[in-house]
Amino acid sequence: MALSPRTTLYRGSLITFTLLLMAYGTYEAYDLIAGPSLTITSPKNGALVTDSLVTIEGQTRNVSWISFLGRPITINEHGMFTEKLLLPPGYSILTLEAKDRLGRRITQEVTLVRAGTEITATAASETLGTSATTTSELPVTQTP
Repeated sequence: MALSPRTTLYRGSLITFTLLLMAYGTYEAYDLIAGPSLTITSPKNGALVTDSLVTIEGQTRNVSWISFLGRPITINEHGMFTEKLLLPPGYSILTLEAKDRLGRRITQEVTLVRAGTEITATAASETLGTSATTTSELPVTQTP
């Protein structure tokens, strides 16, 4: 039995509509399926910094909650964040954690070394009543 052109057109349209609907549903569900995304754009991991004030910048995607060193932070409507931190002398590990609305978590760490920090030993000389001051430079090398 041969199908009429009208029936063939109807079935073809129905199949095309169903395939387009499935493709659109997959596209819209991608963020939900993929889970949270967290990228630290600045500073780079392992960076050697000389200034005590460091700005941490990055971007998130599909995130409902984010924290920096255990403290909640805000993101803008584009998923970007910027946080400032006074970095102590020496080696530091900074941790960012994010989760999506389904509770899936992602953690990113960046390690920084603050170099060029002077340590001045004046407390002992003030206690003893002398005027000696010792200043030393922390030896820090950058590894690639």
